[in-house]
Amino acid sequence: MSILDNSKRFQVLIKRNLWGIAIGGICLFTSVKIVTTVAQAGATPIVEAPCDTAVDVAAVICATPKLAALQAEMAEAALRATKNYRFNMNAQRELERLSPQLIGMRNAAAGDDGVGLEDVMKHQRDFLTALDAPHSGETGRWVNALGSLTITENADGLTVQLTASEPARNDWTCDLRVSAKREMFRLTAISASPKSPLQGWTLRAHRDGALLRLEEIAPEGSDGERPYCKNGGGFEGLYFPARERERQ
Repeated sequence: MSILDNSKRFQVLIKRNLWGIAIGGICLFTSVKIVTTVAQAGATPIVEAPCDTAVDVAAVICATPKLAALQAEMAEAALRATKNYRFNMNAQRELERLSPQLIGMRNAAAGDDGVGLEDVMKHQRDFLTALDAPHSGETGRWVNALGSLTITENADGLTVQLTASEPARNDWTCDLRVSAKREMFRLTAISASPKSPLQGWTLRAHRDGALLRLEEIAPEGSDGERPYCKNGGGFEGLYFPARERERQ
């Protein structure tokens, strides 16, 4: 049975919002270009230019100061990320692939059954702001647009903490904490015990250039529903290195 990864879940949202992506893409990508230009000049980023022709969701963002400020923060964070990963082709490709998908999620959130523009834009701002420069090893915090993964190692071994959700409509959530072990060049978490939150599922994580790739492998006979998720969803996909959360 095939297992949907995060990129395929994004595509479902995109197909529902093709027109919004086409319009929103103009605003997002132009904003990034403007940020690049003014950043090189040492000035404050300006994002008014794309608003001249913006319509639909993009026009709402341009007309709402709070949302426009979030858009500017996202553009600045995206610029920092492109600089961090300028020597890592796989990370650059993943950032490029994510751009229209983030816009698709934003447009879905603006719909009648969505969580709202401000909430999803804050989520995306926090994701982009968390992106950190590449580092060695697997331990530490990793993030993608749907969630986060933290790997810690101490005298008792390796622990993997994962959380994810569908941010545009809050359709599903996943949460998992398991022990893992090293196998060659990857980390593996597996347990057939009915008391384990994995319930026969296997998680494998390995470095993929600057990123971390997580795989979810279903047990034989599975219907594809992960026991650690509610209403679907999952963790599989690529994760960027991330800054540790600030303690409150």
